[in-house]
Amino acid sequence: MEQVAEEAVEVPVGAVAVGVSSRFWKQHEEESTLALFTPFLVCLGAGDLDSQSFRHCLSQNLFFFQAFLRVYDQLAAEEYLFRSEEIRSIIRSFRDYLAHNILPGYGRVFQNWGLEPPNDGSIHRATAEYRDFLLKIASGEVLGGSPERRAVYTLAAIVSFLKLYQHLADIIEAYSLTSSNHIYKIWINFFSSKEIQKLAEGNEYLLDQLSLRYLCYGEVELTNGLYHRAMELQLKFFASQPISRPTVVPLARTQDLNKVTIFSDFDMTCSVNDSVAILGKLVVFKSAFSPYPSYVLSGVLKNLSCRYIQGFTECIKRITSSSVPGEAFDYNGLKEATEEVAAYEKWSNDLVANLMILKNLDLDAIKLAGRYYHPLQKGCREFFEKIVNNENPKFDVHIISYCWSGDLIRTAFSPGLDTVLNIHSNELATEVCITTGKTLTTGEIVKKVESPFEKLETFRKILEDHKRSSSSNNSGGGQGKHLKVYIGGEVGDILCLVEADIGIVLGSSTNLVKLGKHFGVSFVPLIQGLVENQMGLGFWRPLCGTLYTVGCWAEVQAFILGL
Repeated sequence: MEQVAEEAVEVPVGAVAVGVSSRFWKQHEEESTLALFTPFLVCLGAGDLDSQSFRHCLSQNLFFFQAFLRVYDQLAAEEYLFRSEEIRSIIRSFRDYLAHNILPGYGRVFQNWGLEPPNDGSIHRATAEYRDFLLKIASGEVLGGSPERRAVYTLAAIVSFLKLYQHLADIIEAYSLTSSNHIYKIWINFFSSKEIQKLAEGNEYLLDQLSLRYLCYGEVELTNGLYHRAMELQLKFFASQPISRPTVVPLARTQDLNKVTIFSDFDMTCSVNDSVAILGKLVVFKSAFSPYPSYVLSGVLKNLSCRYIQGFTECIKRITSSSVPGEAFDYNGLKEATEEVAAYEKWSNDLVANLMILKNLDLDAIKLAGRYYHPLQKGCREFFEKIVNNENPKFDVHIISYCWSGDLIRTAFSPGLDTVLNIHSNELATEVCITTGKTLTTGEIVKKVESPFEKLETFRKILEDHKRSSSSNNSGGGQGKHLKVYIGGEVGDILCLVEADIGIVLGSSTNLVKLGKHFGVSFVPLIQGLVENQMGLGFWRPLCGTLYTVGCWAEVQAFILGL
């Protein structure tokens, strides 16, 4: 029987994940990773999850598999579901494969923990929510539609589950977070097994084929919505798992933590585009007050941009080729090398100011460009909105940027955040035009943050102000840790990143990684750092030479605030 089932679920070579299933996963894969930042999976990866929490999750997973059996039976029983017996036969093969190959393997996980299968009274609310969602799709309560369409919608919700669990297990294994004697390794191995992979691939293949055959474009997008909703319910499931011990996530609820100061770069960290590019467009299309015609300005700007990029790359190359790379973190060497970067940045700013390229820009136009043409990275605004509204622990937020215009940054965060975020940047000097009454730039840059050292000076000054304020306001209570988090991704951020308790690298440049590694800086995925901290193998501290990498703002939010 097992052999028959395994052959029946075999997927044609080259036919896996080439249709909607692949597109759905790519669209939501980034979000799926957020489950790794839940206390449950961090503790599971660290191997210090309490046994009661693990037993609870293990029992709840069985309800999901039982729900899959029910909907497979329901779909296979539809006499008029398909014009041929072939598709119903494939669905029955999924049911048989689950019943005879996967569930026995999951039963062995139960046996190893001395558990009895759960009864209906022990189902968790989050478990029931996904199970009921799946059953309602299969019965037509959610979107209705023909039996064929209900089959597609149901498969989408199942595929979302299987891909998510397989993805999470693979990541935990890939980061070598589990040793051979890891007490929860059998659970991780189960969800990264070839059996789960086979079932996932079979469901994906059938989802692709039926979508192509039965769905129009609008219905494909509805299916995508169901796929995403199923994933959201699973993230909610992981986030709701009971944990009885202290955890390192989310940071906002870490014990003995009194204050968190969050620093962030702006260009290419918060924003999608570099602010220089935005100002450059305004320069080209500015008013007739300009001393240069637009085609001349465009050529000058293009030439300056190419010279800057080439010169900066050569600067990093000179630094890294002038000494032997070190294995241990060398802060003094890094700081000394950064002086050459600082000199280059200041020279570039002086060149722009001397050429008067930024003269006669309309301040109102700068503000409009910031608000409507300088978009933030996905998830950035949501993160800062939640941060400024969070009161436990008290958060303090600062943006430290090389940007030439603080107005451009403030309006990029408008409406709402522009008045509550502390912005530290350069400014463009302005004056009122007597003829038009408009506020125009003079071409001068009011230089406040030009180099990595000015960023570091600003960073340190803010912390000193906090320290003085805390000392004067302290009345004997409110003592606790004060963690400093810096988020950036460019060479200009490197000194602040390594001096923060937690330096988070988002969208890092090749130059940053090259310079950092030359002086012994380690770049570690944030989730790996969290698990190691949970295991007690490390702790958050400045100047340790370790920076933590993330792929998106959602990961930062999951780490600091939770899902």
